[in-house]
Amino acid sequence: MTPTADPDTTQSHDEAARGRLVRRIVLGCFTVFVALGLMGVFGYRQGTTTSEAHGLRVEVEHPAVTRGGLPASWQLLITTTDGTPLPGVVEVDSDPRWFALFDVNGIEPSPVESDQDEDHLIWRFDTFGRDQLVVSLDVRTQPDARWGRDGRTTVRVGDEPPVEVTYRTWVSP
Repeated sequence: MTPTADPDTTQSHDEAARGRLVRRIVLGCFTVFVALGLMGVFGYRQGTTTSEAHGLRVEVEHPAVTRGGLPASWQLLITTTDGTPLPGVVEVDSDPRWFALFDVNGIEPSPVESDQDEDHLIWRFDTFGRDQLVVSLDVRTQPDARWGRDGRTTVRVGDEPPVEVTYRTWVSP
């Protein structure tokens, strides 16, 4: 009986072993990717970052991990550490490049004044003599957003030095 294999397409033992190894590595990577997806690693997660200085506590709750098109929320909580009322107006200065990841649907409460340039998105809020201010944004991740960005929010109250909070949002593919 004569061999039916084409001599030009036969592989040596080493070539066949390399092919099996490459297929096993690719299959292993795919399996790990699917397992991470099932565990929710690529899904939506909130993060919280806090900074405290000069009698103020500033806390930002932000999307830590999101995907394009998903709804998200951003919340800023400003409180005095000693329970005294906040001064009449609080100025919030954020990086507009971070907010470009999102389609902002609403802000509560509405700022009494706002201003924006390339590096600063500034909102001024009336505190009405309360000891805390909560600013909430209803946002949706831009469908074409990729990879993520660092965010920065600085709070200025009266003549005190500003209190800054930095955070990062990762946008999964």
